[in-house]
Amino acid sequence: MKIILKKIYNSNNLNISESYKLFNYLNKNNNVQEIYDILTNLNNKNIYPEEIVGAVKYFLNFKYYKSYKKNNIFADIVGTGGDKSNSINISTISSIVSSSLGFKISKHCNKGITSKVGSANLLKYLGFNLYLTHTLNKKLLDEFNLCFLYHPNYYKKNQNILLARKKINKATIFNIIGPLINPLKPKYLLIGVYKIKMLPIIANTLKLLGYKRALVVHGKGMDEIINHGITHVAEIKKNKIIYYEISPKDFGLKLYPEYYENKNNLIEASNILQGKSSKHYIELISMNVAMLLKLFGFNNLKENTSKILKFIYDGYTYKHMIAMINKQDLYEQK
Repeated sequence: MKIILKKIYNSNNLNISESYKLFNYLNKNNNVQEIYDILTNLNNKNIYPEEIVGAVKYFLNFKYYKSYKKNNIFADIVGTGGDKSNSINISTISSIVSSSLGFKISKHCNKGITSKVGSANLLKYLGFNLYLTHTLNKKLLDEFNLCFLYHPNYYKKNQNILLARKKINKATIFNIIGPLINPLKPKYLLIGVYKIKMLPIIANTLKLLGYKRALVVHGKGMDEIINHGITHVAEIKKNKIIYYEISPKDFGLKLYPEYYENKNNLIEASNILQGKSSKHYIELISMNVAMLLKLFGFNNLKENTSKILKFIYDGYTYKHMIAMINKQDLYEQK
């Protein structure tokens, strides 16, 4: 471990095996200051794909759950956070919309650490039960095309890592690791990154991890597809990476002058799902879902967007969500 730590402090990259050992060390470490120093030094150098892969492999083996096998075509949609935009939780809302359209989503979720409203905070507000067993979550994935896998239910919480991350008060490698350790191990992924320079790093990481289809996106300092500017995309398909740009025009939508921050993201999320929010927000969600559908082979973004908007405005998405929440209540009663 001394050799590994010396490499980090000298801004040298780790290989997969060294990174695996490092995160084993971090996860069992009780020294907040040392964790802080290690994460800070990792932040100060460019994070290397092999370092992310080593960390992901460690956590996925930490508590192993067999992959979902009944229908293995499912995805996760997630942002790495850390962009400090205080935007609505686009990935969580998009996962609910996608499931109402019939596409299976296994979403790995957690409370906000580098954001005000994490996915778990929103789900609790909407009425979802985050403490269902793994078996019941897979049942929901069968019946409603959606399940939420709450991080603390699957991974032992190291309070010292949380304290160190909060002390750093900006995105760290854990912002990247979290989205990649979904316990059901989906092979399809749409992931947003908080810096444009992360696009090739994450794209190459996903290749090394064996993702069949994946999209890495970044829009104007935000870890999502945006409708107030250009979104940069790295698409992984057939073990190749293609880079391109998209704009609202590609979805048949207008360009908005800027992203405006909402004061209550929880209420706004509920309004979006009911089709009662502003066009700006509903169209923003529809763009993210439209891109997610590309992973399932639906490549016409304009057709995808049109269908998504109809589902939201006609109330199908909200009805689907309420039916799922009610079914969770029945599970609890049993």
